[in-house]
Amino acid sequence: MEYSEFFDVDEALYPDAVLLTGNVRVSHDGATMFCNKAYLFKKENYIKAFGEVRMIQGDTITMTSTYAEYNGENKQAYASGNVVMSSPSSTLETDVLYFDRNAQQAFYKTGGTIKDKENTLVSQAGTYVIQRKMYQFRNAVTITNPKYVIKTNHLDYYEKVGHAYLFGPSTITSKENYIYTEKGFYDTKKNFSHFVKNSYIKYNNRLIEGDSLYYDRNREFASATRNVKVTDSINNSVVKGHYGEVYREKDSLMMTKRAVAMTLVEQDTLYIHGKKLIVTGKPENRVVRAFNNVRFFKIDMSGKCDSLHSDEKKPG
Repeated sequence: MEYSEFFDVDEALYPDAVLLTGNVRVSHDGATMFCNKAYLFKKENYIKAFGEVRMIQGDTITMTSTYAEYNGENKQAYASGNVVMSSPSSTLETDVLYFDRNAQQAFYKTGGTIKDKENTLVSQAGTYVIQRKMYQFRNAVTITNPKYVIKTNHLDYYEKVGHAYLFGPSTITSKENYIYTEKGFYDTKKNFSHFVKNSYIKYNNRLIEGDSLYYDRNREFASATRNVKVTDSINNSVVKGHYGEVYREKDSLMMTKRAVAMTLVEQDTLYIHGKKLIVTGKPENRVVRAFNNVRFFKIDMSGKCDSLHSDEKKPG
């Protein structure tokens, strides 16, 4: 106990407890607690604090609440009522928070909101690992950014670098596109991502699928590796291969490694194969170009050539 305006003892009502009131200040092993009123149990090394409670740990963590308990034996803290935990780079708000000072972890199970410079994160349950500056979110997780919204049920977020790791069914929604994945990484500061399980990117009329997807939001660029499939719903066409690149702004696609384009033509499918396929142009004026060892096939014709140019312009 460092300071209190009033000091009282009532063994009948509160055995082995000291009642402290008025600008109470107590400290323990690098942490200081302030409050309006407290019961200090000396034998148990335990305190119950009431009214404008504030706990400060070094120069990194500040926790405020209307009520708190702290056990000096195991360094376990409990806070309830408008709980706010602040670090230099983020703020956590919740109704009930548990703080393990030995493990340097804080966790909640009743819903919480975390805010940093770029994002607002909401989840039903979460753990903050202080030394790693990392949050582990569970159940109904939402990251809201001015450019997109991420929803998942399991997310690890490193606040210093802004890295988000997604596990299980997850979606990223923006004005430009819609992304689904079951395992992926998103850099919320640099706006690029990598997805590796059951993932796809959908924008306008195109659906991009692949075993591994990379996406750069700044350039509106996506690349896919292994079992790549790009479906164009307006032109009834599909391009497959094992490596592809898509630029949304230019509305262009490049596919290599066993690349093949399939387009519906007059109730039949035209197949075009080449070492490299390039698809450019707006949906109503799409152009397919194939290079090197080109093969094409349709039920009533087939052929081969060094390069091929196919204009899919719709009749006006």
